[in-house]
Amino acid sequence: FSGRYPDSDLAARLQQPATLAFDQGFEVHGLNLSLQPGGSLKADAAIHPGVMKARADLVDLPLAAINQVADTALPPGKLEAHLSCLSGRNGPQGDLSLALRLDNRPGDSGAQDPAGQPDVSLQASLARAQGRLWLQGSGAFALLDAARTDQARMAQGNGAPPLSFRIPMQLSPDGLPLPDAAGPLHVALAWTGQIAPLWSLLPMPDQDLSGLALLDLSVGGSLKAPAFSGGAYLAAGRYEDRDMGVLLTDISLEAGAEKDGQVHVIL
Repeated sequence: FSGRYPDSDLAARLQQPATLAFDQGFEVHGLNLSLQPGGSLKADAAIHPGVMKARADLVDLPLAAINQVADTALPPGKLEAHLSCLSGRNGPQGDLSLALRLDNRPGDSGAQDPAGQPDVSLQASLARAQGRLWLQGSGAFALLDAARTDQARMAQGNGAPPLSFRIPMQLSPDGLPLPDAAGPLHVALAWTGQIAPLWSLLPMPDQDLSGLALLDLSVGGSLKAPAFSGGAYLAAGRYEDRDMGVLLTDISLEAGAEKDGQVHVIL
C-alpha cells in the first residue's frame, strides 16, 4: 500500500502488514509507514470508550513536508515526535515529546550535529489533578538559551525552560483527550537575552535589529477567550534597514499587553 497527499511531494508507503479495526472504537496494530520525502511513522493504538492504549513515533520528518501540507514557511530541518497514552484508574495518562532540528541554525556557518540538542524541544504530560484533566509541560529553545545573558542564567538557572504551559483537557465521547476550550488556561514565557539571534529567524535579510531584550508574557483565560498580559522590552537597541538607508540607534522600547486585549507601546 502507498498513498500521496494531493498536490504535494508527501507520500507514505506501508512497510509491513498492519491491522485496522472499527468496532465501538478504533484499533491499529503494527502500523509502519515510510514517508517521502523522508522520515517514518510507527503506531499501535486501541481506543474504545473508557479504554485507551496508544503509542506513536514520528522520526525525521522534513519540515518542508509540513510546509506543503499546512502552507507554512518553516526553515529547512526535521521534526521528531513521540506520543504514549494509557487509560488508568484516574483517567488517561500519557507523555508527548517534540524535537525540531534545523539544518542550519541562523547565525551559524555549518549544519547542526544531529546527535546534539534540538533547536526546539517540548515535553508534556497528560494527567488528572485537582479534579481535572491537564496537558502540562515546558518548552526549550536552543537559540534562546544561547542568546541569554550571563545574569539571566544565574537568575533563572541554566536548565530553566523559558516556556511553561498548562492546558485543560476533556474526553470526547470516543474517549479521546481533547482540549477543553472553556477550561482555565495558563501559558508563560520568560526570557532575557540578546535579540539579534532571534531577529535573524525572520525573513528580512536587509534589516537588522540588536540590543538587550526581556520577554515576560503570559496567557490566561481560556482557549476560546484568552487573556494576554506581560510585556516585551528592548534596551540599547540598534535597527538598520539597508535597503531604505535607515539607521536608528540607542533604541528603548516597551510593549505591554493588558488583560482587556489592549496593547501599549512606549518608545
